[in-house]
Amino acid sequence: MKQMWFRACAVAGIGLSATAAMGQVPNWGVICVDPENMMPRSDDFFAHTLFNDLMLFRMGVSGTVTYGGANGPCYAPNARTIPITGKFALTVGSRGSIQRSSQNFVDDFMAITFGAVQDPIWCYAATTKNGTRTRWASGGLGTTFVGFSNRYMYAESTGDNVRGQLRVDLLGDAVKFRWTLTNLDAEEANIGLWFGGAIGFLAVGTNADGNQSSGIGFGPSPKPAYVFLPNQRPPRTDLMLDRSLNPASFPDYFDIVFGQSDAFGIRLENTPSEATSDVAENQPAIANQMWVGKNTFLLGQVDDGAAAFPVAMLPDTTFLGECAWVQAYPEVVVAAGASTQFLHYVRSTWSNGDYKLPYAAVVDAPKLLGTPENNLNGTPANGNLVPNPFQLRVYVDNVGGYANLGENTEVPLNDVRVRLKFQPNAGMTITGASASVPHELERTIPVVQPKNDEFVDFTVAVGPNVTGVVPYTVEIFSQPGNVRKTINGSITVASRPRVTLHQDANLMTFPYQFTDTSLETILANFTDPVIPGGDFQAYRWDPVQQGYVITNSIERGRGMWVIYENTSKTSEIANLAGSPTLTGSLLGGSDLIQNRSGFNMIGNPYNYAVPVNQIVGVSAANPQFSRTFRELVDLGFVQSFLTYWDPVTKDYKFVDSESGLLEPNRGYWLRVLTTDDLTISYPPVYAEWTPEQQRRAQKQSEWVQNDKQWRLKLTARTNEGIDSENYVGQAANADQARRMRIFEPPMAPGQVISLSVEDSHNGAPTRMAQTLRDNTGRHEWKVVVEAKEAGDVTITWPNLATLPKNVRLRLEDKAANITRFVRQSSGYTFRMNQPGRRELTLTAEPGGVVSTVISSVVVSQPARSTNRNSPFTISYTLATDATTSVRILSATGKEVFVASRGRADAAGENTIVWNLRNSANQAVAPGAYRVELVAETATGERVRKVVAINVIR
Repeated sequence: MKQMWFRACAVAGIGLSATAAMGQVPNWGVICVDPENMMPRSDDFFAHTLFNDLMLFRMGVSGTVTYGGANGPCYAPNARTIPITGKFALTVGSRGSIQRSSQNFVDDFMAITFGAVQDPIWCYAATTKNGTRTRWASGGLGTTFVGFSNRYMYAESTGDNVRGQLRVDLLGDAVKFRWTLTNLDAEEANIGLWFGGAIGFLAVGTNADGNQSSGIGFGPSPKPAYVFLPNQRPPRTDLMLDRSLNPASFPDYFDIVFGQSDAFGIRLENTPSEATSDVAENQPAIANQMWVGKNTFLLGQVDDGAAAFPVAMLPDTTFLGECAWVQAYPEVVVAAGASTQFLHYVRSTWSNGDYKLPYAAVVDAPKLLGTPENNLNGTPANGNLVPNPFQLRVYVDNVGGYANLGENTEVPLNDVRVRLKFQPNAGMTITGASASVPHELERTIPVVQPKNDEFVDFTVAVGPNVTGVVPYTVEIFSQPGNVRKTINGSITVASRPRVTLHQDANLMTFPYQFTDTSLETILANFTDPVIPGGDFQAYRWDPVQQGYVITNSIERGRGMWVIYENTSKTSEIANLAGSPTLTGSLLGGSDLIQNRSGFNMIGNPYNYAVPVNQIVGVSAANPQFSRTFRELVDLGFVQSFLTYWDPVTKDYKFVDSESGLLEPNRGYWLRVLTTDDLTISYPPVYAEWTPEQQRRAQKQSEWVQNDKQWRLKLTARTNEGIDSENYVGQAANADQARRMRIFEPPMAPGQVISLSVEDSHNGAPTRMAQTLRDNTGRHEWKVVVEAKEAGDVTITWPNLATLPKNVRLRLEDKAANITRFVRQSSGYTFRMNQPGRRELTLTAEPGGVVSTVISSVVVSQPARSTNRNSPFTISYTLATDATTSVRILSATGKEVFVASRGRADAAGENTIVWNLRNSANQAVAPGAYRVELVAETATGERVRKVVAINVIR
């Protein structure tokens, strides 16, 4: 139930009389006001407030507040009298997240920006016109009010001849800012928007370290804030990013939170997301610049009512104790008297939402289930996993569509059905679900009144064998209108000392400390007498000998092959023996790992996933500097991709270092490209919600096929195995071609088939799993198939449909004198009579659609022959290479004889002979016949021509 002081906020706002009530919740105004100052707020102090259970937003209308003084606190000895007009304050509502990081720490009523809850003092916006910034409302506000029919607020102000109209909507745990900026000049102008603020987290309780505040340099038990940027390490020093300078690394969003384990705070979105993408008039704007740094340098002095984001940066200085952010939305051309719109969101970091009309929905699920020894209350953890079981809450907020029609026409949501689903084999059990479908359950909210939110809870237990990323789906069905929302999310489950061994090869690592590091001890539960018939052998790659050597011990941070044999099962799950324990603090990284030229086997030293791009290395070729993994790739020290083994499909898979993760328990191949050794240092664990951490994790990217960059996937398959991840194609540029090179790793123990593409590296032929050309034109690749057993081998190209239509592809098997046009067949099968290798040639060349594939067809007999049984010669001219079929048809169209089917013909003149016999090798009767010629080009164009002939006997 909402706190009583909220009721005083009502429609108009909170005046000075509410100060005492504010003391019921964490309040920077109470903390920073000099206790001897009996009137810290001016007589005209007034602010508008929006609130629901999940979020509270305030905007200053008029007046000032004074913080600090001779005796402090916050500002001493000189007090700061701060104007509030047109400034904002953000606070968590009365119900924060139900997830917890420590027993006493909750984010209910947690202040987010400095000055919250009561005083909006250090979060503001600025309009820009032709490059000049003007703080919005620095000259005062015009019309301003809180809408009664919906949960929104309106205000307008004019500065630099730009009228800025602001509507703020509260949707679940999100604040939606809609700015309408009108050019009041008599000529067109370039108009944009900047938005930023100073962080000042202030919580009810304390986190595990006893901290109650973060992101600001004063307050009770202050600590540094934590900033998370996807695809890179969390920044600690001032940072500015520009989309135009490096679009690939510009983040879609960034989070600022209380701490890594206490990942409560705000998400600032730089682009439309799955939660916010909407129809055109409600589509969020795209920011092109962002800053995180020290509050005074980015925002100006807190008491400066005219500062408009000076964004001063001090290189190599930390900012997390005085944290602020700024987003810049680029200027657009606005005609005289015309308007443009900028719409953006501020959201909670813990939620997974859908804010599109006609109502909002928010899922409160844990981001990560960790492995501390005890639960938050000190009791032993269930299976070393916390929390287990866990709570998942779904809110439905009836605002935005059914609540904006007026007092007498508001519409409640009735019988709202909420369904939670996990994948059937995910190992997740929902309390109350049926025994036959334990992973799925539906609950109902009877009614959600307008301008109110309601929720349902689900309790979920995690099975003992669950690890890694577990996806979930929440479906919401509401009346009226039968509106359906689908929210997809995922929960990361930390690895526990329990692994799966599959029959045959497993590329593994063990991120634990053991009292006995011998594999015989660690894997004792996989062998007799626990599992009858179980046995194993382990191998490690020796980069000096370029071969496998037997091993019986583990090394944290290294990978190894475990070859498992079981007479009764294809896989087995069991606990690791040898008294496994976690490695202590996850902030300090692990031991340095030395790697030699060529392939090396590495492994994640933690039971939490870590991004590959956060690895740091030092090459003996340039030992003066440590380098990020991206820099190691740029300098040509390492390959951009890591390789792991899928023991289910018995095939290699690849991980892009730009976006991929090192998963727990999984080993990887790392390729060093220089002749010099390379030392790598694993990063600390940055995963959000990791117990007792101050860091956080990241997002995947995908290759997109288009005319400038494309790749053809090649898969080799036998009855006993598969090699599926092999690619040739074209990169957008030379740098991308170099980054996208993937070296084919050594064959796994027991692997029976391998496909690779031969290319040159350092002047020597090298087996590649992916090699791309960096320019258009004709390209040729040597495809090599190696088989450990005799038998049929089939090569397929499963992603052919995604390639540009103007690329022609041809596969040649010169040993068998067979050519296949790739677009005209699903694959090619050949037989290897004994183990060995087979070389094929794949050619790609550009070519558009040919308007006239068959330019002429001539059917003739010898000119002077008196023998009426002489064969017909069928001559035809092709404008391009094509696959042809020639049939002889009767006068009624019935097939008489197939002269050729699926023959690969080259451009130019081609011939074929018909000896006047049918398919049964019988002489045909005299009469009228037709010659049918069908030609299909490599780009898929199919042409048919028919020529009439007479057979005379």
